[in-house]
Amino acid sequence: MAKRILKIWTWVGLVVALLFAGYVVAGYTVVPGLIRSQAVKWADEKLQKRLALGEIRFDPFRLAVDIEDIALPAEAPMVKVGDLRVDLSFLSLFTGTPRFNGISVNRPWVSAVLNPDGSLNLAELSPPPSEGPTPKLVISDLIVANGEISFADHRHAGRPDKVLKPLGFRLRD
Repeated sequence: MAKRILKIWTWVGLVVALLFAGYVVAGYTVVPGLIRSQAVKWADEKLQKRLALGEIRFDPFRLAVDIEDIALPAEAPMVKVGDLRVDLSFLSLFTGTPRFNGISVNRPWVSAVLNPDGSLNLAELSPPPSEGPTPKLVISDLIVANGEISFADHRHAGRPDKVLKPLGFRLRD
């Protein structure tokens, strides 16, 4: 009887170890590809723009994603980010409300242009309104660092432009 119980627990331990190893391998190898494909698909479908993403890393132990060199649209960016880091709280997986321990945006760059007709070029990056209520989420720590905003007014003959840099702030809770 004791040998049988030991054998069952050995198999249970082996299955748990294999599942854990599968989770870790998938986290490091499969999840970055899923993030890339879903983000590119979303930008293509919702914005009709091509999204460029550099290296994507996912840490399955901390539920943290790092994405480098983001540009939208890819061909002539209006918005770029040098590095984006998102840390999801493990407990939020069970609460139904996404809670982010931290979101860090490093080297964001925005090119805002008032077109001759008075429209803002960034309006092209606004997705169509979604049906239903806006989902609730909590961000414990939001950091924006080393940012730059370029603004040009093409309504006037001289096309005046200004650059605001460095841009940075931190918001908590």
